[in-house]
Amino acid sequence: MSQSNCILKTTLLSIFLSVTINAVEIDTVFIDSNPGKLELIISDAGTIIFTNQQFCISKSTDYGETWINAEFDSLYGCFDISFNQSNPSIGFSVGGKTLLKTTNGGENWFDTGMLEYLYTVDVNPYYPEIIFAIGTPDQALGPYHFYSSSDGGNTWKDTTLERAFINPCSGNGDSNLVYAHHGNAVIKSTNMGESWANIIYRSEEFFTAIQLSSTNDLLLYAGTHGKIYRTTDGGTSWEIFGSALGELDSETYVAGFLLDESNPERIFVGLQKHGSSNGGLYLTEDEGETWMEIYDSSIQQIKADNENPRNVYCVTDFGLIRFTDTIHVTGINQNPDNLPAEYSLEQNYPNPFNPGTVINYNLPVKSNVKLKVYDILGREMITLVNTVQESGKHSVQFSIENTNLTSGVSELLTP
Repeated sequence: MSQSNCILKTTLLSIFLSVTINAVEIDTVFIDSNPGKLELIISDAGTIIFTNQQFCISKSTDYGETWINAEFDSLYGCFDISFNQSNPSIGFSVGGKTLLKTTNGGENWFDTGMLEYLYTVDVNPYYPEIIFAIGTPDQALGPYHFYSSSDGGNTWKDTTLERAFINPCSGNGDSNLVYAHHGNAVIKSTNMGESWANIIYRSEEFFTAIQLSSTNDLLLYAGTHGKIYRTTDGGTSWEIFGSALGELDSETYVAGFLLDESNPERIFVGLQKHGSSNGGLYLTEDEGETWMEIYDSSIQQIKADNENPRNVYCVTDFGLIRFTDTIHVTGINQNPDNLPAEYSLEQNYPNPFNPGTVINYNLPVKSNVKLKVYDILGREMITLVNTVQESGKHSVQFSIENTNLTSGVSELLTP
């Protein structure tokens, strides 16, 4: 009697839903299950630097259509990245154990041999010779250190901190001005970080993000888990901003802001997934009185270029998305006739499958829909839907027989 061994191979695939809201199409331009930080080269349209928290920095010069991976002397992870916007050939990245530098626009990186165990780095966008970094040279044991350089990173001043500072924002009009947040407070320095003072403290709240206006050093937004604050006088007084956002997201865990300097009433707010909330991207055009949901999943970072109209990029839990900023608010989303309350892509059934499966998704409003399947390496396999569809529940069938995959068991990974 002969015996044969059968090996069952499962092909892993990913599926992504792209929708157009108010004639603005949201596209996935980079797929990554462990995304890091985003940097845009403002003077070079279409140039994007995107990091993975593990061991990768990728660069695109065509708005995310194609990517190249950078080369390193050494790398211990990649937690943050920042470029000299006046000379974008120069950039810095923190790789956990070391400070990395590039002199050719991010294609190659080398260890500077300076500073250790960093987790943030920021090149001042207005005074690029000024650079800030934060880290713990004794690793997780502390204390925290705030490093500042006024000569482009050649030498550094070291200030010991009581606790970690996050997200330093530099002033445009005053090179010595820095805002940051830590724990229950937003803090301010007027001497490049040598000393700090609380400008708002909330014992029952935790600050998660701040954003300084690029044209007004006194206008600052600060987000917590539950609220958004605004000051117009550099932190002397504060007001609650955009409380109506809580009607759309009860958690309101603020991850970042994107201001429109041409229209001060127009602000994007990104929310992280937290508790019962999936997070999302929201826009107001009337100083927070009404909001519209733009994207219905967790946001980690928001940035935009200087094109007209500008391209908005968001780091999500699944990678990087992009849309053109021509959107306008229509008010708080309602849910008539039991329509879906948000965009959602449900898990397909059956899964795993061979050869076919059914994919269900929900549209709260009439939308231009693109539904695509990618392989596990991020390569597009097939477009299942590319058309305008009415609000409601929809389904589409997918079969591996319509792709160049070999027959066998496949499994779809749905965000």
